[in-house]
Amino acid sequence: MQNHSDMRIPVFLQFVYPIVLRQIREVLRESGFAFREAGQGLEHCFWIKQGEKEIQFLLRNLLLEIATVDRDEQPLRFDTRLGDMHYTAAKSAKLVVSKLRILSSLLEQDDIEKAIDSIADKSGNYERVRIWRLDSEKQKSNVENRRQS
Repeated sequence: MQNHSDMRIPVFLQFVYPIVLRQIREVLRESGFAFREAGQGLEHCFWIKQGEKEIQFLLRNLLLEIATVDRDEQPLRFDTRLGDMHYTAAKSAKLVVSKLRILSSLLEQDDIEKAIDSIADKSGNYERVRIWRLDSEKQKSNVENRRQS
């Protein structure tokens, strides 16, 4: 786990990690996606497969989005509103659902470019996603979608 200037972040991540993990597993199972898992904590990832497509979903950014005010800010600042359990549950659920909607769009669309274009429509008030695409020619492209309402 990274060094965080605010020790509340790693403590909170130890608390929220198993809850988020269960949420994601349950949604994936209910949605009928085949998946496998690897790693732990911030390095935990899901390999989600549908047909010929497979997506690697890393939990690092999702968990940091839940625990912090802004996951890209340095030093990281703990979201003090997380002391309210209702806020914590709502923020966690909103972020998990938004990320899984995006993954679902990528897996369900036959045309990956159309899927990437449709992500902005399905994102919430503020959504950040990094997509690394490895196609049959092993070319890598990075598409970053940032939308702020």
